[in-house]
Amino acid sequence: MHASGTADHYDVLVVGGGAAGSAAAWQLTKRGHRVCLLERFAPGHRAGSSHGRSRLLRLTYTDPLYVHMATEALRMWHRLESESGSDLISTVGAVDGGRAERLEQAAAALTGAGADFKVVTEHQARSRWPQLALPGDVLFHPDAARVDPDATLPALQGLAARSGCRILYNTPVTALETHADGVRARTPAGTFTAPVAVVTVGPWTSRLLDGLVTLPELTVTQEQVFHLPRRDPDAAWPAFSFQHEDGRIVYGMPTADEGVKVAEHLGGRVVDPETRDGIVDAAARGRVLAFAAERLPGLEPVVSTETTCLYTSTADEDFLLDRVGPLVVGTACSGHGFKFTPLLGRMLADLAEGGTEPHPRFRLPSPAPADRS
Repeated sequence: MHASGTADHYDVLVVGGGAAGSAAAWQLTKRGHRVCLLERFAPGHRAGSSHGRSRLLRLTYTDPLYVHMATEALRMWHRLESESGSDLISTVGAVDGGRAERLEQAAAALTGAGADFKVVTEHQARSRWPQLALPGDVLFHPDAARVDPDATLPALQGLAARSGCRILYNTPVTALETHADGVRARTPAGTFTAPVAVVTVGPWTSRLLDGLVTLPELTVTQEQVFHLPRRDPDAAWPAFSFQHEDGRIVYGMPTADEGVKVAEHLGGRVVDPETRDGIVDAAARGRVLAFAAERLPGLEPVVSTETTCLYTSTADEDFLLDRVGPLVVGTACSGHGFKFTPLLGRMLADLAEGGTEPHPRFRLPSPAPADRS
């Protein structure tokens, strides 16, 4: 505990030690800044969005911006692996099927980015991947990878710590205050100050930043993922994504030790991160098992393990990466942000240093004009 009235001072505070915050701390310490990372939970916690053994790093977006970002992130993942000496990503390739319009848009975006992909007919796909039964033509891009969050966070934090970052777990920020000289973070362990703070607290963003910045509506949902056993343990599975005509997306990927992960994108219910129950929705389980029975003949349509995690989403699923005064805000990854982790760290570090303007797509809303009536 600090003596009353004293505070620890740093160049940058990072509030929130999930994927984006840990990557920002790594980038900032690598650049020579004195950084303190404040994380409210213990290492390896399951309360937020950056846990588990598998996330999908694929390039197949309909939006060229995200295709280019994913391409750059993939390069950065390989550099992160090299610097950390950790095994973080495994190339598995990805098959995308479903709505023809979405696939056409994705093909155009991939072409624009110079990404490696090809269109595979339904007959060719059934022959190459008999464990999948997706109707119609599909897109395949071979560079898609599975990323390991449980290995990524220790790798990022380890690199940051070796460069001098101070990391404090079990240290919730109970109040964040801005003042003429920067930011003051109050915690049970004492007060911490810096000219700038990077705030990456995911589902707790609205609560912590209330009154400090103008936020759009952020929706926090409790998502669920399911692991289904393979009929042939030796079969080589690609990752896959399928969009139904009504817009629902089911995706999956092979895991290192839990069969095949299958889940719905944004299929969960709205929750409060403080009171979420962690109970898997039975209806979601039923939809995933029905999809597996119809479209995934290589899986036993039973659940071997299941879990939940939190998404924090904007209405358009764009990220929020912006700076307001001494506060850099990184949040609302909308269920598709983990693949960008090293790139998000770089973008947030750039904003913290003050030499880069945020991308217009990722800006916070402008404050409402004062009522002069």
